[in-house]
Amino acid sequence: MRKLTAVFVLAAMLATAGLAKPFVKRATHEAQLIQSGPEKMWCAVCGMNLKMFYKTSHAVVLKDGTKKQYCSIRCLAADWKNISDKIDKILVVDADTEKLIDATKAYYVVGSKVKGTMSMTSKIAFGSLEEAKAFQKEYGGKIVDFKTAFKMAADALGGDTAMLSKKKKRKIYPMGQKIYKRMCQPVDVTRYGHINELKAAIKTRKLCKPMKEKQLQAVALYLWDVVGKHADDAAMGGCGMKHKRMHGKGCAMKRSGGCQMKNKKSGCKMMKKHHCNHGMKMDRQMKGKGCGCNMGKGAAVGAAATGAGVIPQGLSPKKSEKCPVCGMFVYKYPKWAAYIFYGPAGEQKRLVFDGVKDMMKFYLDPIRWGYDADIKQHINRIAVQDYYTLKFIPAEAAWYVMGSDVYGPMGNELIPFASKEAAERFMKDHHGKRILRFDEIDERVVQKLDE
Repeated sequence: MRKLTAVFVLAAMLATAGLAKPFVKRATHEAQLIQSGPEKMWCAVCGMNLKMFYKTSHAVVLKDGTKKQYCSIRCLAADWKNISDKIDKILVVDADTEKLIDATKAYYVVGSKVKGTMSMTSKIAFGSLEEAKAFQKEYGGKIVDFKTAFKMAADALGGDTAMLSKKKKRKIYPMGQKIYKRMCQPVDVTRYGHINELKAAIKTRKLCKPMKEKQLQAVALYLWDVVGKHADDAAMGGCGMKHKRMHGKGCAMKRSGGCQMKNKKSGCKMMKKHHCNHGMKMDRQMKGKGCGCNMGKGAAVGAAATGAGVIPQGLSPKKSEKCPVCGMFVYKYPKWAAYIFYGPAGEQKRLVFDGVKDMMKFYLDPIRWGYDADIKQHINRIAVQDYYTLKFIPAEAAWYVMGSDVYGPMGNELIPFASKEAAERFMKDHHGKRILRFDEIDERVVQKLDE
């Protein structure tokens, strides 16, 4: 019996020998928490427990001596507008030694297999290049400096905030509301300047019955975002944008986490809420005919907003063009080809994909496929083909059927259509499960297609 047990143990060890060890973000030694007061345990922006997400933690020391600590570089970027002119030092936890080091001298591994903290893309810092390379060898990713990693975090702020907002609205706010009503006394949110101060008060002043960290976070987010109405600030992605009125065109920019405009004179109605990104600008487009929200093509495709998204017909993959995601030659599957066009006028480049699924994998996480995150800032058109007519249409205007019995070159696909009616007809004929719009396609949708 002992021999048989030993055989099984040895087999298990051999089977797992080639697998990367799971990377643990929580502190495994004594954590350096530099904020003062009982709120020092939590992120100053999102309220996350700093010990649980210690190995992605960042901190700043301001010129007046104030210290703030964050669960991630994403939350540092979100708070940047409030602190950028007051910073004395920027610190980050060395994932190897678990000590705070000068962030500007750190080596960041971005886009590894490790899940991001408050972001779709992970960014792990190391004090030495050797340790960064060792981590990269095991988990993948790209080694960059702080300036590059921070720019990536700032550029992705809109998209990351949108992802987090959906999750909170769908799950965390309802859970927090239920727990609050069942376990807490009335809480005056206006008494607190930051969410970590609110969490500290709930715990130290016993405003709620004893609860686990996950419950405490849900209650704090519900109170801070929903009751305290700070969700709008969070949805701004830290860009510090103020709502303005566009003179002469009747276009109002509302502070609602993105661009929401109405033009009474010409029926301009941009109700898609694109979360703001750094460098977002308000433009008057098509003089006398409408309005636009120029988002710098960050969180969403800028072509739709700028009016520059006319899709040429007759596109055809070249024999040399490979899909950046799967490596297949796309010319073999022209009916499935999807295109991303980027770069300035006269120097425009394109990427060709053998289906919408691979295109969205790239769009959601370009770093994973060997491109810089800021490529999204330069996208001016994304083209997909209507399944029935094979005419090219803007990706952001299409309707996509998921879960049908029609397979593309890479298996399960998102099948695009120019109209909702065509999508509904196809879904009925081919047993589709869902109809999605472009901004509803996230990483979970894409992962589901590969299951």
